[in-house]
Amino acid sequence: MKRIIRKLTALIVSLLLIFSFTSVLGSAASSDIFTISGTVLTKCSSSATGVIDYIPSTVTEIKGNAFSGCNAITEVVIPSSVTKIGSNAFDSCTSLKKVSIQGTNCEIGSAAFLHCSAMTEIKLPSKLAAIPNEAFSDCRDLKAIAIPSTVTLIGTEAFANCESLSIIRIPASVKTIRANAFLGCKGISKFDVDSGNTVYSSINGVLYGPLESPYDPDINYEANTEKTLINYPAGASATSFAIPSGVVRIAEDAFNSNKVLKNVTLPNGIKSIGSHAFFSCTALESINIPSTVTEIGSRAFDGCTALKSITIPASVTTFENAFSYSGLTSVVIENGVKTISTGAFSYCTKLASVTIPESVTSIEAGAFGGCPESMEIICEKDSYAYSYAVSNGFKVKVNSSAEKTVKSITISEYPDKTDYIYKESINTSGLVLTVEYSDGTTAKATDGYTISPEKITKTGNQSIKVTYGDANAYFDVSASYAWWQMIIMIILLGFLWY
Repeated sequence: MKRIIRKLTALIVSLLLIFSFTSVLGSAASSDIFTISGTVLTKCSSSATGVIDYIPSTVTEIKGNAFSGCNAITEVVIPSSVTKIGSNAFDSCTSLKKVSIQGTNCEIGSAAFLHCSAMTEIKLPSKLAAIPNEAFSDCRDLKAIAIPSTVTLIGTEAFANCESLSIIRIPASVKTIRANAFLGCKGISKFDVDSGNTVYSSINGVLYGPLESPYDPDINYEANTEKTLINYPAGASATSFAIPSGVVRIAEDAFNSNKVLKNVTLPNGIKSIGSHAFFSCTALESINIPSTVTEIGSRAFDGCTALKSITIPASVTTFENAFSYSGLTSVVIENGVKTISTGAFSYCTKLASVTIPESVTSIEAGAFGGCPESMEIICEKDSYAYSYAVSNGFKVKVNSSAEKTVKSITISEYPDKTDYIYKESINTSGLVLTVEYSDGTTAKATDGYTISPEKITKTGNQSIKVTYGDANAYFDVSASYAWWQMIIMIILLGFLWY
């Protein structure tokens, strides 16, 4: 009996020693890998490898850059005790494939998982409030991510260059999406916005909403509430696209690097085309710029090598570097444009002709830098453009407006209003004509024409004649009696009958 007791005692002591030894090793391992100050994990050793699932439960914060550059870790389990992950905490953990955040309330700092190029999966906290700037930028292997229904903000470049993402579902809670949130996500074929979202919407997979400032996430910028095309899905397969009416702005980088679209139609009412909006859209062959556009952002059409011709309407006030490195062969600038902005057509190496009106009084530095010397500037005699062409060694073709007549006109953009009541005056706001002259040139006209009749003369459909020079074109309107007109008619008929 004593022998049995001695053996049991020896066994228990051995087990206790083994347990103690293992605990010491574990503590030593954690101690060797992590630097912890109070409840903050400030640094993980770059020698850490494989699965990191032993972060102590006493840790409440992972400091910024704590794991940055730990290239050999493959998986991280972040315990529920952690309520904050600092900026760039896992920056450039290039072997990290899987992240599981166990807590429900955990703040994620900007660029927290930046350049985690191998990451395929991450579990976000169920009560996450914001996905900050660059949070998952360059996570190229990230295939899917579930955005919690508590997220209100998606920051600048939050998912930039997440090339493997195919569908993004934006919950109703999201009220702010900053610029370039999905830049370079070439696998996204459509954006899916919850029907309960009152700020953003998806129409045929295209993301629309207010235009937000792209910068400091700590500043509460006031959004431009005019409807903006935020992002066209880079993975969409259509070759043609018509932006719906009501859209006022195209956000920066909205179509950036699309390699499929050949034709894009912009509606009347568009005010601005953001910088890089169509950057490197190498398949783009044609696009119209409505007469309502005042601003074309920097490098908006840079690198559009298939784009051969463009007309800049009189309404445009700035288009710096807008068409640099494009495939343009001909450009028509409408009368009313005052300045050709810096680098506007720089390095358009195939540009053969540019029509510049008398209204242009300034051609800024490098506007035609890198363009061929054989390029011909078509302009009026003694105009600013004429002097510029001669001074810079370009060919000049005098285009005297006194020597050309109107050959024909067509309506390129119809009036905004087409429904009227009887005897109402015709409103031609929004009407744009394409005028063809006897010398073969064309231009857009938004005034200088007459219409007949000027008032509605009958109910039902009525054709309105537009006259410009000696040429005519027609558009249809419809008219009906107003309720008060109907009452007057009934009263008059009553008197006649009586």
